[in-house]
Amino acid sequence: MTTDNEPEQQQIDHWLKVAQETIDRSWQDYHSNFYEKENIPIQAFYTGLADAYAELARAQFLNGEPRNVFRSNFSKATSYIIKSFKMAYDKSDPDYVGDKEPPDNSGFGYGYVDWSEVSERTFIEGMHYALMGADFDIARELAKLFRNPPDGGMKEKEVSRYAHALKFALMGVKDPGKELLRKTLNERKTKKTKDPLKLNYLTLSHALYGILDNDEALFNKGLELQIAFNQPYAQGEEKDTVYEFICDNAVALANLAISYKIRVTVEHYTLPKGMLMQPEDPDSWFA
Repeated sequence: MTTDNEPEQQQIDHWLKVAQETIDRSWQDYHSNFYEKENIPIQAFYTGLADAYAELARAQFLNGEPRNVFRSNFSKATSYIIKSFKMAYDKSDPDYVGDKEPPDNSGFGYGYVDWSEVSERTFIEGMHYALMGADFDIARELAKLFRNPPDGGMKEKEVSRYAHALKFALMGVKDPGKELLRKTLNERKTKKTKDPLKLNYLTLSHALYGILDNDEALFNKGLELQIAFNQPYAQGEEKDTVYEFICDNAVALANLAISYKIRVTVEHYTLPKGMLMQPEDPDSWFA
């Protein structure tokens, strides 16, 4: 890493190469019927491809490529997560399998829905990719598809609340989202925790509540807390990866805040200004 918190070019070249190789290999597996042979739900192909395109987008940004280039790949990443959700919920999709019961008790297999691929975390990931790409149309498309899975496999309450509040935020509905986030914020006032997952979603809930409440100070405090929470990972297990230099959660929520006409006052190298919405971007429909 260089002294000004930027990766070396050889690192960037490696990340670009690995991301493209992952995309190419995924398509090779798809065309060779790997998923059918291994009895793996095809949704895993789409969500895996989404992650690979997001990885490519991050590396392209760090490589100094034009905004429209890396943003388009973040949008593409979201589009593949949307495909996974459509397979589960959209009966008009040609690959819809949401009403097919698996042939055995495994609840898993090729040609059947994998509810883990339409979980709250998958939705959050897809939404964050869309926001990092400043693509609010595709974000709303995903938001309309998201719901609690019928198998009852809901995640931790903090995760579920944040996911649904994020959906409300993208749909421009503030009060129901605030009500959900308030529960998480109030719980942490009376019951402290050291659980990393709970702490992560506490910071995210803090920032998102600030957006929905049109509270610039509260939002920026939450954003600052998220970046501080992320730093041990960025400098630890994520060191020498793209995540050392980009905090996805922070970038996504910063762009959402900007779309709500809230100023981002936090400055940090993992919140690169080049990834944030700019004055020349089209006005958000939230305005």
